[in-house]
Amino acid sequence: MGFEEIPTKKEEGPLSLEEYYRKARNKAESIMKEIDKDIRVEVDNVIVTPDDKNKDEYRTLALRFKHISNPSLTWTMEIKQSGNYLENEFRNAVIKIYEDRKSEVE
Repeated sequence: MGFEEIPTKKEEGPLSLEEYYRKARNKAESIMKEIDKDIRVEVDNVIVTPDDKNKDEYRTLALRFKHISNPSLTWTMEIKQSGNYLENEFRNAVIKIYEDRKSEVE
């Protein structure tokens, strides 16, 4: 299975990376509506600079979270490309990052 194609269920075909991120964005928007209605989520094309200086920068998709009235409460998030991650780990990861970021800017 390549990086560009991620199966979500046996009966579904693999999702492209863009489709997977759109699905994750929809799920993230639903989560954020429950805890902070002022956070907007979009899929963005970002350049990642690894902390490891031996690794090159790379471009990828990520979710971008932005607070509509507090520009300090903004972050990006790469996600694991697996249906299992979206169904079982994603919600907790989004909430934890939100809580961590919010406490940093308060």
